Amino acid sequence: MVIGLGGASGSGKTYTALMIATGLAGPSGRIAFIDTENKRGIHYADRFKFDHADITAPFTPDAYLNAIVAADRAGYDVIVIDSFSHEWEGEGGVRDWADQLEAAGAKAPAQWKVPKLAHKKLVNRMLTTRAHIIVCLRAEEKMKIEQVPQWLDADQTVPKMWQGKQSTKMVITPASDVPLRERWVPICEKRFPYELTTSLLLLPSAPGEPVPLKLQEQHEPAFPPGKRIGAAAGAFLAAWARGETPGTVTQSQPAAEAYTIEQAKSDLLDARTLDALKAVWIAKRMGPYRDELETTMQGFKAVLTPKPAEQKPADDGYDGV
Repeated sequence: MVIGLGGASGSGKTYTALMIATGLAGPSGRIAFIDTENKRGIHYADRFKFDHADITAPFTPDAYLNAIVAADRAGYDVIVIDSFSHEWEGEGGVRDWADQLEAAGAKAPAQWKVPKLAHKKLVNRMLTTRAHIIVCLRAEEKMKIEQVPQWLDADQTVPKMWQGKQSTKMVITPASDVPLRERWVPICEKRFPYELTTSLLLLPSAPGEPVPLKLQEQHEPAFPPGKRIGAAAGAFLAAWARGETPGTVTQSQPAAEAYTIEQAKSDLLDARTLDALKAVWIAKRMGPYRDELETTMQGFKAVLTPKPAEQKPADDGYDGV
């Protein structure tokens, strides 16, 4: 199986991928973790058993291909790739490669030929690999450009030149009027999602809870609605892949008990706005780590610019941090 997990920072992609991988591999199976995120996969080594491989730029299709072939030949049962998005938009990825060729004199669309052939070779190898593959994909929220009324100036009064008239301005806002499964776009080559056996969206507001993007009917029992994905999902898929009759998936991820201080720090560092930080804090129930995370939280003051309404959080489990 080739399984895709897409989502924004703080949506639980890495943790969920390792949960599924653990179930797919079974008690005696082996997991290879291909890491492009500056060795951040190691943060989960105290919770899961896997062998770690670090990939650094340039993130060419061949770099991924070589790692996958090495893991498959070494007999690993499951290969986790976090993140596959670098292959498309990272340094040395397909888009960057095409830009370099264009800068060197290649005329459109010729600059895409060699990079896309390398990408196609990689995908074909993934589809014929003996091991199960789980890819984590970063996702971006769709935005829309629209005109909105502009009535007030800096003093919150209607400028004289616009009194009695309507002024508008162009603003960029999230496309909240489209279905949830269409609102987030995975960062990858546009045809790649069609190659996946199963594709799931994860949201920062509900880490680990799947929103199906591509899910065959026979795989639906592995992902009960409203439940965090656990190792039981991977075990279900492994049984199906062996031609067996899978059992019923009833377990969900025991996130609170398994969550560690290092994972908490990692998730907080992924959150780049106060809204995202608040969502992570509540979803992961980080209250017990408040004192230990104080240093990490202080670091956010240098990178975050809170809105006025965000500077005093409401009493909703955020613990006032």
